[in-house]
Amino acid sequence: MFFGFWLSHVPADRFPSFWSAVASGLVPGGRVMFVDDGHRTSEDLLEGPGSSTIERRLRDGRRFRAVKVALEPLSLERSLCELGWAIEVRSLPGPFFLGVGGRADSRAEDPL
Repeated sequence: MFFGFWLSHVPADRFPSFWSAVASGLVPGGRVMFVDDGHRTSEDLLEGPGSSTIERRLRDGRRFRAVKVALEPLSLERSLCELGWAIEVRSLPGPFFLGVGGRADSRAEDPL
């Protein structure tokens, strides 16, 4: 399963249920790959750096509120491990990161 630039828009209180839904969508031994970033600009932040609510302004002047969680590769990897995942999260150039892995209990079945 692959998803791109989605995980940083999952609110923290829904993170466990999101990963439960991902698990239910995988075949036994299935793997997950994702790419994302946790980048937020000071102009985006509405309620300070501790908040996950941002405001994005389009070129035409319209404004939209969105969830944008500041994710860090190491802490993300730890959080996933606590939920029973064995996913390695690596930094990429710029603010980007890549995660690859699967359920920790299916790792023995994983040929890679």
